[in-house]
Amino acid sequence: RPTNDPQEKCGTFCRRFGRPAWRNHDEHEPFLVDVLRSQLAKLNGWPPDDARIDGLLRRLRLLPADLAGNEEFLKALRNQWTAYDPAQQREFNVTFIDYDHLAANQFHFTEEMWVMDKDHRRLDMVLFVNGLPVTLIENKSPKLEDPGKEGFDQVQQTYTTWIPSFMRY
Repeated sequence: RPTNDPQEKCGTFCRRFGRPAWRNHDEHEPFLVDVLRSQLAKLNGWPPDDARIDGLLRRLRLLPADLAGNEEFLKALRNQWTAYDPAQQREFNVTFIDYDHLAANQFHFTEEMWVMDKDHRRLDMVLFVNGLPVTLIENKSPKLEDPGKEGFDQVQQTYTTWIPSFMRY
């Protein structure tokens, strides 16, 4: 049956979040922290309160807002980060995204997500995988002369200048 309910249209793979409660009322927060914590625990076989999760969140938040930070974030998305296991006294690879079993991941998107950094900006749509922002979609009117270029320029110039702490992801 046809539906206009966005949650029903999305199914189990995406969820709409109100503004900004899903980030604990913090427009500086780039992650869906509860989702990220639970997925790190689940995908890596850790207890939910494992100190390695806090360490990884800290490491993600401390990434520089530049190309090097973006490249380091890409390594995390490719599961190329490690975390120290004190019980076994060695580093182990960390799984942020399960590429072999996609259903083990959680996918969310939001419309009109507000972000605060050097300025207060509204992003049209953001896709999250396991609580990590992975895709920004800038919607433009097809009536514009070159909507693709305008959207690209807005992301590259405006967002990179005014919300660099979010754009590193």
